[in-house]
Amino acid sequence: MNVRKGYQEELHEVNEQISRMGKQTTAFVAEAVEALVIFDTGGAETIRHYEREIDTLHREIEEKCIAIIATQQPVAVDLRFLIASIKISAEIERIADYANNIAKITHRKLSGLDLTPVSHLGSVIGDMGSLAINMLADALRAYESKNHDFVIIAKERDAEVNSANYKLFNLMIDTGRKNGSLSQAMLEMHTAIRYLERAGDRTVNIAEWVFYMGTGFHYGLR
Repeated sequence: MNVRKGYQEELHEVNEQISRMGKQTTAFVAEAVEALVIFDTGGAETIRHYEREIDTLHREIEEKCIAIIATQQPVAVDLRFLIASIKISAEIERIADYANNIAKITHRKLSGLDLTPVSHLGSVIGDMGSLAINMLADALRAYESKNHDFVIIAKERDAEVNSANYKLFNLMIDTGRKNGSLSQAMLEMHTAIRYLERAGDRTVNIAEWVFYMGTGFHYGLR
């Protein structure tokens, strides 16, 4: 009885660690986007400590899941939960990498540039960031509640993020065309925005692993 109780506690700890890792990453993305929106190069450098913390959590989660599989030999629902948790923690870690890359671009590539002429892009970037951030937060809640149906919503939201990325790309191209001195800045900013778009793709992957966790099927192959 005590062994089984310990096993259930270990599974609960994995759930809690994923939740903590997800919340830290969501905050990281939000702060990286905010720094980009207001061109806060100093703030962008300050928040990069998140990446190290999230990398550590990723390793701990992976090691814990592997240890549980090796020692407890889980089957069915529990095994799927552990496999999905390993995969989801890896997706979250990649999203944190993207947030770090956005912060790095803001700090290193945009520092010292006069970006006053492109201040109008801030609200559009912020809108795209909100879409990606809310999508991630909801995918993590789907993991916690085991809501495997969220994958359908995630794919719809990802289409919105892609549309916002396309809109921003055209705005930046137009801005660079009208003011050649801003061309390099527009290139760097769009690279940052592409990381947001990729974060949306990774969030869809999270939702698909939640679907697998709940159904035993890979989404689209059922």
